[in-house]
Amino acid sequence: MPSVVIVIVASMLAMAMAQLTFPPDVAYVNSPSITVTGTVQGVSLSGSGSYQYVAGSASTPYLTHSVLSISAMGQQATAEAWLSITQSMGAWSGSAAGRTNGGPCQVVPFGNGIGSIACQPWTKTANKWGQSCSINAIVAQVGLSFSATTSNGVVQAYVIGLVVNGTDLGSVALKFNQNTPSKPPASAFTPPSDCTPVVGGEKRAIEGLLSLIF
Repeated sequence: MPSVVIVIVASMLAMAMAQLTFPPDVAYVNSPSITVTGTVQGVSLSGSGSYQYVAGSASTPYLTHSVLSISAMGQQATAEAWLSITQSMGAWSGSAAGRTNGGPCQVVPFGNGIGSIACQPWTKTANKWGQSCSINAIVAQVGLSFSATTSNGVVQAYVIGLVVNGTDLGSVALKFNQNTPSKPPASAFTPPSDCTPVVGGEKRAIEGLLSLIF
């Protein structure tokens, strides 16, 4: 994979991390410092940033806000993203907004159809939680696995695994270096007013990312 594609993938990965949800014992995450490590298609990624999250329900949206700087092959990409989604019967609906390297902010809707995401419920063994999700995309079958370790409602570790068309592309681990006891303010999850919708919505966003990887 050429280095320019690695940087784009790293950037998209940073924005995708805004779309995490957490086990049901985690009400919120307010971490001004996180580190990211991992390997995607044999290429090492590393990064740092901040992460905020407030849990939702079938009628109340999950909210996330992330600022991440990802490095790969000696190059760097920075992304900021906001997410508001509702999970009902395992399906996600809502919208994500984000910008990369200070560029224009774009909004991508999530819902039924191409690019839709469906997840199984979180399951727990001891203090370790697991969840699997699938993405409905024409160009590939995408599977995501999430593994989280928690203690008294605090996230200690989080790992994301990615499989495309049956091929394991690797995983990324998040470490929450700080997680303050205060709930993030509602203003943290409001995207800038200059964010504009992506033409073609979720289908274009999902398939665009996959076309970069392959």
